[in-house]
Amino acid sequence: MAIYWINDNIQILSSLKLFKADSEFWGKMAMLAWWFGLVFDLIRILRTYKDVSGQVKFYSDFVKNNPEKKDTHKDHIANLKKQQKTAVLDIVKTIGDLFTATKGSGLADKIGLKWINDIWCGAGGSVSALIFLYQTYK
Repeated sequence: MAIYWINDNIQILSSLKLFKADSEFWGKMAMLAWWFGLVFDLIRILRTYKDVSGQVKFYSDFVKNNPEKKDTHKDHIANLKKQQKTAVLDIVKTIGDLFTATKGSGLADKIGLKWINDIWCGAGGSVSALIFLYQTYK
């Protein structure tokens, strides 16, 4: 995200005419850096979801086959299900942000996703922001 921050600041400073640089170019570079960050984060979240889902299945099957151990693993299973829910929310949140980053970086036009317009960017950003608020204040 440091690359995003650097490019975004160059874009802002150039749009304020504090020095000469192509503001549009640096804005697209910032969005491209954000896009890469989101894609890598999405991969990380999907891997986490897969791992946690496997653990939930393992412990749920274990408790089903060993009912006497139910109380021992009840809290652990509840914690894993909470992690699973968080991962799902993070996946949706990241996909919502990907609309904006894809459009802002110019990738949408280059890879044939011309259907991503300002409505999709606004909706994706709104969903992402609402999920962030929910996760912050729950």
